Amino acid sequence: MTGSLAATPAAPAFAAARRAFVRPIISGLVVAGLAASLLATVALQGSRVAQAGTGVWEDVAEAPRPALYYAAHAIRIAALTGAGLLAFAVRGRRVSSSLAAWFLAFVAAGLLCAFRGMDAGDLLSSRIFGTTGPWLALLSLLLFASARVDVLPLLGRAFEVLAWTLTGLVAWEAVHLRSYLRPETVAALSSYLNALYFPAAWLVLRPRVAGTGTRYLRWVPVLAYAAGSILVQTRLNLVMLGLLLLADSWISARRTGRPIARVVEFAAVAAAAIALASWLAEGTRLARLFEMSFLGLAERIGEDSRTGQLAAFFSDVSATDLLLGRGARATWNWPGMSPRWAGGTDVGYLSLLFFGGVPLLATWCAVHLGPPLRVLRSGDDGARLACAAVVLLWGARMLSSSFPSLALEYEVVLLCVGACAAPPRDLPGASASR
Repeated sequence: MTGSLAATPAAPAFAAARRAFVRPIISGLVVAGLAASLLATVALQGSRVAQAGTGVWEDVAEAPRPALYYAAHAIRIAALTGAGLLAFAVRGRRVSSSLAAWFLAFVAAGLLCAFRGMDAGDLLSSRIFGTTGPWLALLSLLLFASARVDVLPLLGRAFEVLAWTLTGLVAWEAVHLRSYLRPETVAALSSYLNALYFPAAWLVLRPRVAGTGTRYLRWVPVLAYAAGSILVQTRLNLVMLGLLLLADSWISARRTGRPIARVVEFAAVAAAAIALASWLAEGTRLARLFEMSFLGLAERIGEDSRTGQLAAFFSDVSATDLLLGRGARATWNWPGMSPRWAGGTDVGYLSLLFFGGVPLLATWCAVHLGPPLRVLRSGDDGARLACAAVVLLWGARMLSSSFPSLALEYEVVLLCVGACAAPPRDLPGASASR
């Protein structure tokens, strides 16, 4: 009796000491992982630009990767997975048991997908880190690292640093473009634009203190994304820009009841930026590049690049194949592609079905889309609402050519999923921060 009574007060003290010890470790691993992911993105983009400079466009995506990329990639995997594992181990009551159960089911579905398509040699190679490898499911451990109140303030600052850093990289590459030809602009800008969108969206959607003079600066990364999207002549990017404006208007209506004010604010900032840029770049090579890229984008607006692919896919893949999927190394007959195509489709959800079937698709949606949808229903109008919008924007992007991967943009999305999964009572300013 005496021993048990004496041990009771010690339990909370031990738990508090453990949390105090773990908190800086998780924060440090998340920051180190994001920094390494950014470095890997820069290294990979540099190799693609160098390959594009040779004029051999077909090999840009398969350009040799420098040693710096592999070093940063290894640090990214170790740091982010370590942060997730540690947070999952000490999660306590901060994450619902149903989410933890769905996550374990998702990992099981991912492992089943990998083992059904990979042999022993694949499991001992770098293929385990590929887009259909088992590590992709384990990467979602990262969401538990941000489902804790003590990581969220640091997370917001990290997103802001990423947004401005990637804005600078997009501007640098745009100024140094040598041609408006789409293969070159895609090689120079696509990875940076993909990584920029979600931190830039967070910067726009996060709660703001009314009356701050710097609120207009939050649109700068979005404008850089819009300008870069014209240069790469990518329609999906413009669709995502429109969805971001709709999300911002809806969130503004939920917070203040004035949705039109945010649209007017963006229009004013965009008009001022366009006028300034036109004046500064008048008669320059960059202005000519934008003009030619805009004409190229206008020509591509009406192209249908999906119907033929989907028709070919369903003529080769039966509905029964999609129940459990064909496994991680699955291929299908896409006319014009030789040998058989192994890259899934340009619809992310359909690719999940193709590789892992209904178990992989259902568990992925439950783990990654369930928490933000619950935030929408909760009436929350603070930081968690911004994170929910970021995740759902990723969900919308997966209706086109996006797929979960070891990439900076997906890591940002996972951290936002975790913020949505955190209990509202643990989030300072989670309700209103006006």
